[in-house]
Amino acid sequence: MNEQILYGRPSFPAQLDLSHPLTRGLVGAWCLNENDSTSMRAWDSSPYKNHGLVAGAVGNYQGRTFASGNNIKILNTDSTALNFTTSDFTLIVWFKATNITGSPALLSRGSFNVSGYYWRIMSDGSFEFSINQSGARQTTNTAAGSVLTNTTYQGAFVRSGTSGKLYINGIDSTSGGGVISNPDSSNDHFYFGMYSDGTSWPFIGLYAEGIAFNRALSAQDTKQLYLNPYDIFLH
Repeated sequence: MNEQILYGRPSFPAQLDLSHPLTRGLVGAWCLNENDSTSMRAWDSSPYKNHGLVAGAVGNYQGRTFASGNNIKILNTDSTALNFTTSDFTLIVWFKATNITGSPALLSRGSFNVSGYYWRIMSDGSFEFSINQSGARQTTNTAAGSVLTNTTYQGAFVRSGTSGKLYINGIDSTSGGGVISNPDSSNDHFYFGMYSDGTSWPFIGLYAEGIAFNRALSAQDTKQLYLNPYDIFLH
């Protein structure tokens, strides 16, 4: 794994340094370092406490290892913090996929051409981030081959107004996508490693961290969280 995500991880339960400027607008912070069986919750260190129910993903200090059908479901479906509609937002994940044949979902809170959003690794090794409305959707993409199996990445999606950008390891890697509209409000659960129906597009591999903001991070901020992913946590 990349040195910056493997070393210096805060101990469980990770606590945020809320005086750090990068915690502004932070609505979810899952360090995924619970060293436990497959049944414990995934701890959200943010003030919103959007803890997740772990289904089969084994935890240790490196993160959560997903086999086919494993997932983390955020329990608080009433939370507006992750139901982005009119606001800008940023989602950041650290992961290492071992199989992308089925175009797995990194995360999801929404449904195709219905509502919300989801983020997939397509089988050609590209990212696809989909923002959905009733009968429509807009996608933001990276080039084919930009994501390889058995390789650790930081991925970030940033929605700013009507534009979306995808970053890989702190670098803007957007290669496709046009004007995006507001996603329709979603009543779905937020999932890591699965589509919002709880069965489709399972992620297989290691998930090391997830972070969500209700604002658009700058390219500099995204790069900083790649180089120093644990700066926002107390040690």
